[in-house]
Amino acid sequence: MDENTKFVVDASFVLAFLLPDEATSVIEKYFDAYKARKINFISSVLLPFEVLNGLKTGLLRRRNSPEKIEELAGKFIKLNIQIEENDYLGTLKTALSYNLTFYDAAYLHLAQVQDLPLLTLDKQLKKVSR
Repeated sequence: MDENTKFVVDASFVLAFLLPDEATSVIEKYFDAYKARKINFISSVLLPFEVLNGLKTGLLRRRNSPEKIEELAGKFIKLNIQIEENDYLGTLKTALSYNLTFYDAAYLHLAQVQDLPLLTLDKQLKKVSR
């Protein structure tokens, strides 16, 4: 991982970092480098909605208490990941080309337009982003 490298991150990658039972050493390594400002993360305008919805879903599945969800939401907000506007028509074309949800296509399209690697745990998204 080169210094000052930029990556597009999706909600699956961020949620895996936030949720203690899902984090891996590889994910931790990326976030440690990000917090040390050795690398940069950018993402779609959808990221906060998807991450916070994912945390809420964890509450509904009784994975975490309301207090823990609020703590994790605060941790996410403090990450201050740079949010980029999406080209909605371009994102739609990407969704249609790769048979992706519009949500997933938003991350892929951003990575393609910015010519950046995409960090995701979504198998289909990972496959088409190579």
